[in-house]
Amino acid sequence: MKMTERRQMLLALLIKEYVSKALPIGSETLSKLDLGISPATIRNELAALEKRATSPTPTPRRDGFPREKGYRYLSRR
Repeated sequence: MKMTERRQMLLALLIKEYVSKALPIGSETLSKLDLGISPATIRNELAALEKRATSPTPTPRRDGFPREKGYRYLSRR
């Protein structure tokens, strides 16, 4: 699965919001950042990131906590 620019952007925003708020971040929170992307599209992209094992942690709730692999990916960019 390819890491598209949109997925990279969402991963970066997810981590930024998580670090600043210390709370789980979901699609509704990210959609309020006026990205021009619907919450449903954000959910689909987050699901794709989850399959890459970067984020969010896979739980039935999809709780929006970034994984260590996601942090490492962004730090290498």
